[in-house]
Amino acid sequence: MQFFKVALLVAAALLAQQSYKFDLPSQIFKALESYFLQAEQPAKSRESAPRSAMVLPAATGNFGGCRENFANGESPNVPHSKELRARALCFNGFAILHSGKTKTPVFAAEVLSRARIDAAKGLKRTNKFFADARLPSAERATLEDYKGSTFQRGHQFAAADAENDDSMAQSFSLANMVPQSPVNNSKTWAGLEKATRAHAHRAKGNVYVITGPVFTPDSCPFVLAAKRMLAEQNLSIPASNSRIVSQAVKTAGFVAPRNYDADACTIGAGVTVPSHLFKLVYDATTQRAWAHWLENTDWAQVSAPISYDELVRRTGIEFLPGIFPSSPSDLKAQ
Repeated sequence: MQFFKVALLVAAALLAQQSYKFDLPSQIFKALESYFLQAEQPAKSRESAPRSAMVLPAATGNFGGCRENFANGESPNVPHSKELRARALCFNGFAILHSGKTKTPVFAAEVLSRARIDAAKGLKRTNKFFADARLPSAERATLEDYKGSTFQRGHQFAAADAENDDSMAQSFSLANMVPQSPVNNSKTWAGLEKATRAHAHRAKGNVYVITGPVFTPDSCPFVLAAKRMLAEQNLSIPASNSRIVSQAVKTAGFVAPRNYDADACTIGAGVTVPSHLFKLVYDATTQRAWAHWLENTDWAQVSAPISYDELVRRTGIEFLPGIFPSSPSDLKAQ
C-alpha cells in the first residue's frame, strides 16, 4: 500500500509536467522527502530506543532482601517446604514463597500503612502478566496455562496495594497468581482486599498481610461447579471427578477448562487450582490478628473472619513466629 501511494504521487507529478510545461513543483519534492523520512523514522527509533526491561530482585533462596514484609522480620514456618519445592522470591513491596509443586504461591506477604495506601492511589494497572524467569521452567506457570482455563489469574499480593510503578508491574508475575474463579476474583475477593486496605488506612501503624491458597482434597472448584450444574438439572452425578466433568460437559452445557486434570485439580501444564483462599491481617499496633477464609467458587459468600489460631490449625503454617496475637473482641468463636 505504501509503495502504491508513492507511485501515484510521482505519476501525478510527471503528468503535470508534461501537460502544463512547468517544472515538478517543489511541494511534491517536499512531500516525497517528508514521506520517506517518516517511513525511515520508526525503524531508526526501534533500533535506538532503549528497552524498558523489568528488573526483578535476584532469587537468593531466602527473604534476606525483603524481610520488612514480615512482622519482626520473621518469615512464616512452613512444614514440608522441600516437598512443596518452595522458593523464596523478593519483589518491590512484597515477598512470595513459591511452590514448584503447585506452580502457585504458598503465600504472599506485604506490609500496609496509611502512607503506602495513599501512595498507591492513582497508579495505573499494567495488566502485563508474565512468567517469572527466576523459577525453573518446570516449576513455573505460563501464560499458556491460563488460556481457555475458565479461571482468572488471581493476585495474591493485590495490584491495588502497589505503591509505585515497579511494584505494580512486578505484581503481574505469574508467581503471584493462583487460578481463581472469575466472580470470586473480581467481586467477592476484591471486596475483602478493599476492606483490608480500609483497615490499614485507619490503623495507627503497620498492618502485616499474608495471603495464600489452600488445596483441600475433594473440593476442586471446577469439579464442584460441574457437580452443581448436574444437580440443578436433576441429572445423575458420576462417582469420579473426571466423569463428573465430562458428564456435565456432555449433558448440562458445562464449560470445562481447555486442559485439565480433574483428579489432580490442575489446569494447563500442572497449575493447581486452590479450593480456598485466605488473607491474614495482623495489626502490629494493637497486636490483633484475624483471617478471611473464602471458598474459590463463584457462589462463595463472605463469612465471619476466623482467628489466627484457627488459620494455623487449618493450614499447618505458623505465619507469625514468636508472636501470639489476640483476636478482635467481635470475632466469633470457632
